Amino acid sequence: MVQEALDTSPPNGAPAGAGQTGPHAASLTSARLEVEQARRGTDRYRHVDALMRLGRLLARAGHWVEAAAAFEAAAALADDPTSLPRRAQALANAGAALFQGDQPDEALLVSYQAKEAFEALGDVAAQRQLWTNCAVIHRHLAQPQPARLAAQQAEALFPAGAADPDLIDMHVLQAELATEAGELALAQTHAEAALRGARELGDGALIGRQLEQLSALVLETQGPAAALPRCFETFTHYRQLGDEPGEYRATLQLALVYQHLGRWPDSLAALTDAQKKVRQHGSNRDTPMLAASLAASHVAMGQFPAAARQAQAAVAGYRAVGDGLGLGRALVTLGQCVEAAGDPRTAKTLWREALTLLDCVDPEGADAARQLLGSG
Repeated sequence: MVQEALDTSPPNGAPAGAGQTGPHAASLTSARLEVEQARRGTDRYRHVDALMRLGRLLARAGHWVEAAAAFEAAAALADDPTSLPRRAQALANAGAALFQGDQPDEALLVSYQAKEAFEALGDVAAQRQLWTNCAVIHRHLAQPQPARLAAQQAEALFPAGAADPDLIDMHVLQAELATEAGELALAQTHAEAALRGARELGDGALIGRQLEQLSALVLETQGPAAALPRCFETFTHYRQLGDEPGEYRATLQLALVYQHLGRWPDSLAALTDAQKKVRQHGSNRDTPMLAASLAASHVAMGQFPAAARQAQAAVAGYRAVGDGLGLGRALVTLGQCVEAAGDPRTAKTLWREALTLLDCVDPEGADAARQLLGSG
């Protein structure tokens, strides 16, 4: 979330809701009148402050473009050295509003201007926030390298050894950026730093999220055997915390690791547990995914009737959500079940459809379908 720097409006500039009436509408009307009266007067500071008040009220109402215009007008008026604090704050608020108003290019330009103004003031906390904002906007614009450089600048401005929630967020952001760049060892370093900070703060929810991220990174960098203890730690943490959605996600992680290790009974148990909770805590795409994973576990254990039931559910579910990749993989499994039941002709039909779906998007899955077709 792109934030305003050292603002007095609600946290993160969060809107109170667009289209409000009553006292809020009256406040907006009053603020507009105050701006008009100040414009006619000779007190420039009063005019700047009136524009800032109007901008904050507009932002609270979710009128981001109008809010940005008010803030930018305030910044333009605050053009002398004695007005630099007002100019810096106005630019920071304008950048945040522009980003919320879906104008990221303009938001980035204004945010860098705000950062330079706070540099001139020597305000390190505000500089840190603006570097963070620039990192978030660069990432939104699919500019990973500038995003990483801005994040590094923000991190460098934090006091050494501080257990700061914003510093934890910065480590999380850098872990995500490093993961996207394929630099998994660096991502793990930042994720571990975020976990240490979360533990120092005693933030149970944040600890859980970092344990999840670390489990996924360890699986990628060190393999399933190393990831298994991390996954157990995540699962146990969420269970002790009473966080059912987190426990559901951790169960899915455990099931994936068990599958990688070929521990099919354990995978089956974890998937069955997750399937009981998917309606409450999962998404509509989780339902066919769980059925497909259960089918694969049953096939690996030679339990073809049970596998067929799950594979049929997976095929129907993937068709319903339009997931061609998932559908292709589920069709491969269903074909194996059908062949095992003594119907090779139908199995070949299923594998041909799977090959068509997987040929360009999943070479490994397409090869499996091709081999099954050739073996019949």
